[in-house]
Amino acid sequence: MDGVELDIPLCFSPPDPKKFKIPLPFGGALQPILDMSKGMPKDCTLVQSLILQITPMLASMECMLRVLNVIMALKATVESAFTKTGDLLAAIEELAECFIMLTPAGIAPLIAAVLRIVIHFLECFIDAFMSLYTFQVGIDLSSATGNPVLLNSLKCAQDNANKSMDGLMSSMEGVQPLLDIVQLLGGIAGLQLTMPSLSDIAGQEDPLQAIESLKNTLEELAQIADSLPV
Repeated sequence: MDGVELDIPLCFSPPDPKKFKIPLPFGGALQPILDMSKGMPKDCTLVQSLILQITPMLASMECMLRVLNVIMALKATVESAFTKTGDLLAAIEELAECFIMLTPAGIAPLIAAVLRIVIHFLECFIDAFMSLYTFQVGIDLSSATGNPVLLNSLKCAQDNANKSMDGLMSSMEGVQPLLDIVQLLGGIAGLQLTMPSLSDIAGQEDPLQAIESLKNTLEELAQIADSLPV
């Protein structure tokens, strides 16, 4: 219209996805693998891509990590002993050089990056959980009394929501091995990590209380990740 200016954007640009990567102890870094055929990737998609890469890699190193954990524990025990242990300590130090990339200082950037990826993944889980939970509690079968068509629709929606929730909880099973390995890595670096588990979430009678507890755990892990060198 003449004399009227409309403040309407000509083009809408979606926000750029965050840049995630995980530095590897042997050099290099893992980055998300994008499938552009599915459109612009979301942050949760990028995080899941990294988890699918880092989980089997760390799982293949688990025995080596356990050996290193024993070495670190043995060194701490020997250092606190009052007997002559100089030769043993020297041997342990030489052996530790073979694992220099897995020493507490060398492994800290990896732990920090994986912790942040895990935190982002679980935040995505929380968002999806709360969306489904809100939908479930909003289904009122009693409102369809005397209306069989509406009742069938609500029951169908309820069944679909329950299946979606079961699928969401199953997705946590896939990330549990990674959480266990991260806890092992934290022990090597001398960190007290309390990683969440599927049983902590699924075993609670009050799902909202379980989610609140998970949020508190994520805040603690975020503080630990921020305190580590990158």
